[in-house]
Amino acid sequence: MDVTVVHPGRIRSERNERVGRRTRFMADTVPGVRAMVAAVQRRRVRGPGGGE
Repeated sequence: MDVTVVHPGRIRSERNERVGRRTRFMADTVPGVRAMVAAVQRRRVRGPGGGE
């Protein structure tokens, strides 16, 4: 079983437009989603029993 945790708030959208460019690590939609998909596909394993 794979579990992926995605924390909200780092991709620029209409929901967080007030935050604007003041927040570090804020990404535009297309590059942000591409980076998120790439990270999920890498399947970095953490925690005990982290082998295959």
